[in-house]
Amino acid sequence: MWSMMLLVILSTAGFDPARLYRKPDADKIDARCYQIIGDQIIVWVYFTDKGIFEQTSYNWALLINEQAMSRPSESRRHRRGGVYDFDDLPVVENYIDEIVATGATLRWESAWLNAASFIIDKKILEKIAGLKFVYKVVPV
Repeated sequence: MWSMMLLVILSTAGFDPARLYRKPDADKIDARCYQIIGDQIIVWVYFTDKGIFEQTSYNWALLINEQAMSRPSESRRHRRGGVYDFDDLPVVENYIDEIVATGATLRWESAWLNAASFIIDKKILEKIAGLKFVYKVVPV
């Protein structure tokens, strides 16, 4: 029941089309990536989107992900007046898989940052930056 009420609230108040996609930086690779000594670097890869491009999909994604939240987490959020929103939606797994397929090793994912951290060989840096869903790459 709470989820349905939340969905109604979010469908009118929480939808911001400007947050669904951000155009990649002109220079996707932070210059500091090239300054790190060694063949491997640890980077954060930020993504352009979360695979949702319109309000209906956004509402459904919020509902599904909010229902998957653990009871203790849900209780904490409600006690503190928190809202389940875009930042809580997970990173697109296909994006992670495509980067891992280049030879990168996944370290961590962050829904709030809409990014994932990887250990990569410098030689695949350009290949990762060339993926259409990559917003920018910065060293850790």
